[in-house]
Amino acid sequence: MDRLRSSKSCSRESSPLRSAAMSEGEFSEEIQKILGDIVFEHFPCGPIYQDVNKIYADLVFEKDELAGIYYLKESHAPGLRTRAVTHFAKDNGSGDSMRLNWKYLDFPNDKSPSITNILKMQNQIRDMPEEWTIVQITTKYNPEENVCVQSNKSFTNDLFITVFPCGNKKQLKPFSVKVLAPKDVSGAVMNIKGEMDSIVNDNNTLLSSSKTISTHSQKKDYASSRSDLNNRLKCLIKDIQNEWLGGWRCLLIGTPIGKDEKVIDKALEVILQDVPNQTQITEKTKSILKRILLGSSHLKLCEIKKCVSYCFSSNETAVLVSRAIYQFSKTKSLLNTTKLNSVILIVEEKLDIIPFEMIDVLHNQPVTRLPSLHFVYALFKQYEKRIKNGCISWFNCCNGNYILNPDKDLTSMEKRIRTFIEKRAPEWREPTPNNNFEQSILNSDVFSYHGHGSGSKHYPVEKIKNLSIKCVVCLFGCGSTSYLKLGAQLEMYGTHQMYLLGCCPSIIGAQWTVTDIDTDVLSTQLFNLWLPPTENFNWNLVDRKSWEQNVTFSKSSTKQNIKPSHEVELLRALCNAKRTPSQLLTQAAFVARGLPVSF
Repeated sequence: MDRLRSSKSCSRESSPLRSAAMSEGEFSEEIQKILGDIVFEHFPCGPIYQDVNKIYADLVFEKDELAGIYYLKESHAPGLRTRAVTHFAKDNGSGDSMRLNWKYLDFPNDKSPSITNILKMQNQIRDMPEEWTIVQITTKYNPEENVCVQSNKSFTNDLFITVFPCGNKKQLKPFSVKVLAPKDVSGAVMNIKGEMDSIVNDNNTLLSSSKTISTHSQKKDYASSRSDLNNRLKCLIKDIQNEWLGGWRCLLIGTPIGKDEKVIDKALEVILQDVPNQTQITEKTKSILKRILLGSSHLKLCEIKKCVSYCFSSNETAVLVSRAIYQFSKTKSLLNTTKLNSVILIVEEKLDIIPFEMIDVLHNQPVTRLPSLHFVYALFKQYEKRIKNGCISWFNCCNGNYILNPDKDLTSMEKRIRTFIEKRAPEWREPTPNNNFEQSILNSDVFSYHGHGSGSKHYPVEKIKNLSIKCVVCLFGCGSTSYLKLGAQLEMYGTHQMYLLGCCPSIIGAQWTVTDIDTDVLSTQLFNLWLPPTENFNWNLVDRKSWEQNVTFSKSSTKQNIKPSHEVELLRALCNAKRTPSQLLTQAAFVARGLPVSF
């Protein structure tokens, strides 16, 4: 470590690591050797392991993209992996089949991404369902961030967006693209992460103060403040998609289902037939161009050209292809009409607060999150035999448990949800007493919690990882699946991580504080879409305003012939349900974590 510190304190020319005769390549190899000596213990320190792998990725990315991708993959969730490995290895002889296999989460023993390790990564990707696209978002190593001791300071860094096409049919390799941090007109980096943190903190403060509101003037000020926060979030989402991700946001799109995939392939074939040098058209280039074609209706010509220029060295070729894609976007708007397969989003903890699901190209895209590729594969192997068409599909919709208002201080919410469940899911059970978490989770296929937070007040979070959870978990409380920042140089922590260690196939929850009515609207719409329609009750015909005000169910005078809707896939139901709350802050707050599931 002293040797590394000395290298940081010296200039490049005077560094004792690099002599005048040392080449750039030799210097890079010397740095990699020192990094290897620092970090590669069997259970490495999480933040150090994360940083070193990011440095490795940056060093080798241009020369060996697969090795760079391997290092980026290794940088995700090392602390959680360590916790999982030690926990599951200790219980390895328990005989419980509902346990993640710790060997899929373990750390490599060697100091470099050997061919064996890279092949293992590729084989795991090909082993998973072809319907899945795994997209990993990793920040570039920032030395300033590494020495920062202010836990509330935020950084917006360059990104690596890595795409892992799953399935064994096409034998496609993963690929990655580096996206620079956004800058404003003055050339300064836009602090998108800082603004997102500020919006969440201001929202928490505002909703906490709302408990003492009584006068008309206070209510007016509160409504105005809520509107301002929604507008700030709306502007921030535009900055994320237009300034930060730009055209590269198309890499977050899943694969088309059905004939539209052939439409994309045919269009690309026609566009590329006029490219002069066919040898420069790699599989990576084709994969990128397909995604640009699919999302082209949402892109400006300048965004298309920037991405296409990355694929072709010739400016003339880039202009030719860009214009052809732009013309295609004017004739076909596939993203608005195409049904897409699920995307599993691997987001670094410090970026988890960013509402990526709200950007324009993901409005109709089923998305779920997981902390690293290791956990995606471990959870996949656990439920492999129950996966059909890319979804875990063995759940019984009638076998549900729910907990309502265990703190007894949300009576309006309790009445709304109880009347909905009694009409829409009468088979579901409410445990006695009303805070019996363990039995509710273990004895159901769907568990729904409606109360404060994640319910950890009523059942210790640390116990959850010891359970064998086979149900879908929905936690409709404030910040129920958020990450807690423990310090500037510490890994973040979230309740949902314990559900993942408990083998939970899918969990839905909120990233920050939300209001009860908007949350009730979202949760009931989600279950109404996901649960099979019933003969005696059509939720679509209910007067929602009366229901929100706790008035007895009545039919809406404007909704006479609306048929019951149904979506068997949970992620698609969530996509639609997120459009129903009136507040953008509520729509953006709820995310899914785990694997795609369906009834």
